[in-house]
Amino acid sequence: MAKAGAELGDEDEGMQKVITEGGLRQEWKRRRAEERKVKGTGMGRVVKWNRKARVNYVHCRTGKGNLQAWRHVLDIDQSDECRKCGRYAETGRHVALVCIHGEEIGRKWGTWEDMDDPERWRKRVKDPDGDYELDLVEEFFSNLDLN
Repeated sequence: MAKAGAELGDEDEGMQKVITEGGLRQEWKRRRAEERKVKGTGMGRVVKWNRKARVNYVHCRTGKGNLQAWRHVLDIDQSDECRKCGRYAETGRHVALVCIHGEEIGRKWGTWEDMDDPERWRKRVKDPDGDYELDLVEEFFSNLDLN
């Protein structure tokens, strides 16, 4: 296939390129590397969060999982409306950045990039058992109910 594809020429000449299995893997690898360079990806701190926060974060970032818009695409649900506000499609962006319910449970940012600064969203909590730091972004995704 690779040899046949090489003989076809470029797309500029009106020919469609043939993608081999190895070439496809390389393209996926390149795309994943590019996606990791994008700001607003949690910058590695997401892996330290509790499981519920990580799962909800990934659902919102990818737009998949238990979001109404994704369930609508898969024909699991007829409506894609947000289960909390009912005004817009329940996409990951809507849930994490726009929905009024997010403000009620502690969202204070407007973009994915805003979430990247751990110093900005860290809060010192005094407790009788000892002081500790709370990551407000993790707390938000922990309190998010996508069921």
